[in-house]
Amino acid sequence: MFRGGVFRRHNHAHRAFMSAKRAMISMPMMSTSAKGPVLHRDNLRVLVVDDEASVAFFLARILRPWHVTVASDGHAALRQITENAWDVILCDYSLPGMDGADLYAAASPDQRHRFLFMTGGAFTAESEAFLDSCHEPPLYKPFDPVELRGRIRDLVDRLDGPQSA
Repeated sequence: MFRGGVFRRHNHAHRAFMSAKRAMISMPMMSTSAKGPVLHRDNLRVLVVDDEASVAFFLARILRPWHVTVASDGHAALRQITENAWDVILCDYSLPGMDGADLYAAASPDQRHRFLFMTGGAFTAESEAFLDSCHEPPLYKPFDPVELRGRIRDLVDRLDGPQSA
């Protein structure tokens, strides 16, 4: 779990710690997908909101070459949303303190269209109704990295128009 907004990952095999307040990724992505050529939008800014360090680390790795910033809780994410413009806000629904629904409600209407929620399930009727009301259907964990990248590209294309490869 994240502590104090700092990403920490312990690697048991090497007995090492990695620590960073922000993960910025810039590496080439695969060039094809089931939908055809991958759209190379190297400048996409993705905010990942997840309190599980291993999930956040995994997401930062698979979202290459995009610029990824990780927020470990809803309050840290709200600061990021208020201070920065995001192409996509990839948000876990279940967060300590301020959950995904509260974060969504606190975001500006322009930013709400950019949310893509992730969930592991275990819904209440209220959470299910909320996720059904969002602009994008949620991603259910575990999900395929290719599906995630495709959903992000589709969301950005709908909001900002397609960009050729």
